[in-house]
Amino acid sequence: MKNGWIEPSSCDLTIMSEEELREAEHLGMRVESHGHAHLDYGAATPAEARKDVDASIEILTKVLDRRHHYLAYPYGRHSEKARELVKEAGMRAAFSIERLHEGVHSWERVQITPLDGRRLFALKTSGHYMNWRRSRLVSAASKPLRHPIVRRVLER
Repeated sequence: MKNGWIEPSSCDLTIMSEEELREAEHLGMRVESHGHAHLDYGAATPAEARKDVDASIEILTKVLDRRHHYLAYPYGRHSEKARELVKEAGMRAAFSIERLHEGVHSWERVQITPLDGRRLFALKTSGHYMNWRRSRLVSAASKPLRHPIVRRVLER
């Protein structure tokens, strides 16, 4: 099964199978939730968001034989109501993208994509990326630029 949400659509990212998820856990990685249907929790109704969270919990619990406790919001977006629903569902924490920390159910995270070059990947995984992105110098310099252009500059 392939994803349908990464742009450009030419990026061939295959979604992991149940066996691959179990193997990842066996190798020491901790598999947690990214929702069930890659639903935008920022635009979803409370009922849709809750149904998606519950489906994710049920399926991952069955596949991994354990309850998971963390959620990375699909697209990084969510609403205040979605945060409440995620908490009510028993998640210990959840993570957004390009959004300041708003509590345990809205930690900031950095998006990594196949388009990131080695230097940008290194910066994003260094723990300094969000501070760099928010610095006044970078904000002022990159404001008129589109993000893909900034990526190309960093890859050089």
